[in-house]
Amino acid sequence: MHKNLIVSIAASLLLILILLFYYSANKTLSTQTSMAIRHQAVFNGFQRLDQLMHNAAVTHPDLTRSPKTSPFFKLFITDSIEIARQLQQLRETAIDTQNLQTLAQLHSLIGQEVQWLLNSNVPDSILHHHGGQHLAALLQIDSLISKGTSRTAFLIGYRQQQIAREMTKVRSLIIGFVILSCALLIYTTAVSLKQHSKRKNKEQELTIVLNTISDGVMSVDTQWRYTFLNDAAMANHVGAKASIIGQPIWTVHPGLEESAFGQKYKEAISTGQMQEVEAFFAPLNSWFAARIYPSAEGLTVYYQDVTEKRKDADTMSRMLKEIKDYRFALDEASIVAITDQKGVISHANENFCRISGYTLEELIGKDHRIINSGYHTKEFIRNLWVTIANGKIWKGEMRNRAKDGTIYWVDTTIVPFLNEQGKPYQYIAIRADITQRKEAQERLLISERTYKTIASSIPGSVICLLDRDFRYMLIEGDMLEKLGYAKSDLLGKRAGEALPPDVFKEVEPQLNAVLEGRVMTREVIMNGFDIVSRYIPLKDANGEVDAIMTVAMDVTKLKQAQRDIGELNTNLERTIALRTEELRKSNEELESFSYSVSHDLRAPLRGIIGFSAVLKEEYGGQLDEEADRIIQIIQQSAGKMGQLIDDLLAFSRTGKQALQKSMLNTTALVEEVIQECSRQDLRQIVRWEIGELPKVNADLNTLRQVWSNLLSNAIKYSSTIESPCIQIGASRQANSWEFFVKDNGVGFDQKYKHKLFRVFQRLHDADEFEGTGVGLALVDRIITKHGGSIRGEGKPGEGACFTFSLPA
Repeated sequence: MHKNLIVSIAASLLLILILLFYYSANKTLSTQTSMAIRHQAVFNGFQRLDQLMHNAAVTHPDLTRSPKTSPFFKLFITDSIEIARQLQQLRETAIDTQNLQTLAQLHSLIGQEVQWLLNSNVPDSILHHHGGQHLAALLQIDSLISKGTSRTAFLIGYRQQQIAREMTKVRSLIIGFVILSCALLIYTTAVSLKQHSKRKNKEQELTIVLNTISDGVMSVDTQWRYTFLNDAAMANHVGAKASIIGQPIWTVHPGLEESAFGQKYKEAISTGQMQEVEAFFAPLNSWFAARIYPSAEGLTVYYQDVTEKRKDADTMSRMLKEIKDYRFALDEASIVAITDQKGVISHANENFCRISGYTLEELIGKDHRIINSGYHTKEFIRNLWVTIANGKIWKGEMRNRAKDGTIYWVDTTIVPFLNEQGKPYQYIAIRADITQRKEAQERLLISERTYKTIASSIPGSVICLLDRDFRYMLIEGDMLEKLGYAKSDLLGKRAGEALPPDVFKEVEPQLNAVLEGRVMTREVIMNGFDIVSRYIPLKDANGEVDAIMTVAMDVTKLKQAQRDIGELNTNLERTIALRTEELRKSNEELESFSYSVSHDLRAPLRGIIGFSAVLKEEYGGQLDEEADRIIQIIQQSAGKMGQLIDDLLAFSRTGKQALQKSMLNTTALVEEVIQECSRQDLRQIVRWEIGELPKVNADLNTLRQVWSNLLSNAIKYSSTIESPCIQIGASRQANSWEFFVKDNGVGFDQKYKHKLFRVFQRLHDADEFEGTGVGLALVDRIITKHGGSIRGEGKPGEGACFTFSLPA
């Protein structure tokens, strides 16, 4: 095999060299041929130029007699132009240095002579001895063309020699290649025959080997027919080996084609790549693992029955999953670290990193001194190491320090892993964070001292602390024995165990409510004492209830006082009810009286008004001016009296009338009232400034009366100034809307504002501003009935502002 490889490499190198020589010769041949073709073009160009020059310089006698319009003359002109074109083409084609120099000289001479040839008759000029100089130039041109022609002919011959030499090389290379190919063909044929013989022997040996291995081996051709089966494969085939060989694999094993194995067989054929598959084959009720090797002849499959291994693997997989689940649960619930026998950390879980504040990289390779807080004694640490070094489990609580300096407590269990000699080779430390519990214990110790001090300073009380299991952790107070209990009967026991069943049944719902964060109160009479118990939740830093405090106090004297006060209150309530009923009757009688008075006054008032009108109408012409003035005063006074009675009736009805509330558009209501007020006094020109007004839930009729009174007053008390301005607005308060009406009128003195909302009280003379003194009292009653309030502020000469509120 090694020898064949060397021969193949040598043949390949020789073939590469021949191809390189052939490529070089072919490249040279191509170059020489290209240059020869170009020289031939130059040679033809020189000949063409020589012919053109001879034609241009011809001395034919007909030219002397030819007019300029004759064909000969035109030919002459054409030949002269073609000379210049041919000369330019030669200069672009020539590549030889000497030819380029010759063409440069020709370009100079012909450039001069062509100009002369175009402007004169050559034969005529020569015959009349005007062209001797030009004739010499033409001869020199002819000499240069001959020189170029000769040089080019030499170059063509040289290139042809080079081409012939290269062709000889190529023929030699081709002959050598043919000889080498024949020799290699003979050699490879002999080697192939020899290898075929060896392969036959190896196939026989391979068959013997394959029959001895435990894996099943089978081969199929491209038509899926069996070509080989080893002895192990026959365990999964029915019949003799000879009868199976040549049969299609799909016929021998129905269902194989649709199985995972059949799909992989086809994939190996289509891709030409080795395939692996492990699957369950239902017809044989077994698991098989197969490696499929494709070749040009078909497939070779190595397979083995892995049913038992599969069962073992499934068992192992379940065990590994359980271990993984255990580890996951452990990592989620605990702080885990693994160290070697010297205590160097080799593994730390995420919880360890989180609580310590160190990253995994900072912990690996360090020992636990990195989190040592210095709290525990050397004896404590020594006892820990002695325990685990002897292969025993150590349990205890440890106080550690995190990276940021904070302290945390952990409940620790250290388990040693022992080798075959029973010596620890590593340790696993499993910890639980108990910082909150330790802090709670510390707080409890402080609380115990505090609660004992409080209990001893409060006579007639009992203070208890219970944990979340209702276990008594602290009991202090002088009332405990008076209530029939002893501290030794309760301390350290659960309430359900220490208290009588009927008592615990009553307090258990309250204790459960306290665990939910609620404060509960219970009143009970025990052993003749009135006891008030307060159940209070005690919370940790996270707001979670971790303990319950109960405070029981003797309130017997207080309860007795309450009972005495209750009797007094009962008597007082009876008295108040009696007085209230009497007041109600008095109010009803007063309302009835005021209504009757106002109603009964209308009859004589109408008589006064009517008779005074008759008196003025019937006897007006017979009375003097003083009598007319007196009649007018009587009518005005009667009108005022009528208005006063109407206002008094309205004020009376307001106290009786029930409110019919609904959502009101205050803006629309105010604009409507403004229109009514404006119609009453058309002379008044008021500038209105109205802000945004909210909707309110109120009685329409009474609220209209409020706005009418306030706006009428604002117009009335602003009527004496030159530019009256009335502002209306609202603002939101906590639970109400506040409205205001502000004017720039005459105002009033603040010291009399307590009279504003009283009936018949006025701050201005009736001669100056008319009115009855009932309007603002009526407004106050309406606003109060709505659940609001009203106030007024003003200054003399600077206007007034009335503000009232309505519930929002």
